[in-house]
Amino acid sequence: MDLIERYLAAVRQHLPAEKADDILAELHDDLATRQEIREERLGRPLRRDELYALLREFGHPLVIAARYRPHQYLIGPDIFPFYLFALRVVLTIGAILLVAIGVISALLGDRNLVQMFLGIFGDLWGFFFGALAVVTLGFALFERFGGQVDQLYQWVPEHLPAPLARRKGQWEAAFEVGISIAFLLWWTGAIVFPRIAATSEFRIEPAAIWDQYYLPILLLASAQLAVSLVKWLLPRLWRIQALLSIAASVVTIAIAAGLYTVGTWVTVVPTGATGDVAGLNESLNLAVRMTLITMMVIMAVQALGELWKLARGNRAAAAA
Repeated sequence: MDLIERYLAAVRQHLPAEKADDILAELHDDLATRQEIREERLGRPLRRDELYALLREFGHPLVIAARYRPHQYLIGPDIFPFYLFALRVVLTIGAILLVAIGVISALLGDRNLVQMFLGIFGDLWGFFFGALAVVTLGFALFERFGGQVDQLYQWVPEHLPAPLARRKGQWEAAFEVGISIAFLLWWTGAIVFPRIAATSEFRIEPAAIWDQYYLPILLLASAQLAVSLVKWLLPRLWRIQALLSIAASVVTIAIAAGLYTVGTWVTVVPTGATGDVAGLNESLNLAVRMTLITMMVIMAVQALGELWKLARGNRAAAAA
């Protein structure tokens, strides 16, 4: 078997079986023509090293065979920008979520600063490769078996956000998404933080009122996550963002007001020496009371701010 036949046999191993004979015949003719042209120019048959050079110029068998395969890319250039965008979204949300969980766990637990950073770094490292693999696999499957790529390019220029309106920064909105996801995971029990002030002398238990407000708070947190996602991923829908933010603020104020009327939100249960349990119980409930008041004030200011943005944006649109 001469060198060209060995080369073509190597190419055949990577070709579709049903088309291999036709492709190899075409490649054989091309190589034979190139060999004849060089031999005519030199006036003699090609030496073995010159034939090596001819085949190297022609291309590696894997590269030549790949030209005849239906899929040239793992992720093609048409959907690669969308792949990068999706990867950035997943990595950003995941990183914020893991950092938030790590910091909260450190604050409520007994880990020091070094342990916190090492734990967060280890979680981020594993998450990075896992997310990269999952997103890449998803887009690779879409590239090979997916729907119409043209649908990804259907966008309306008039839906672009107005430059005059002040938008939330992407990092701020992404941070809100991460915090919302972390809260939902904690509220539903998917993740468990260390017990607050769990000592040998007492423990802190939530009051029964929290069970009554479990579902309303769950729905509110889910709605707040949706609002944050809209702010982050669909900034052109600024009017919808403002309306959703106002609605979420009003509901938050209503829930906080309902909780405020209870008066007792946590109970200190002694498990050893009693000490000043009553004083601690009073201090903790006072802290919750101040938190609820602060939350209601912040939500009211936020709702008024969104109303102002709506009014200002409508005036700007009317003037244009």
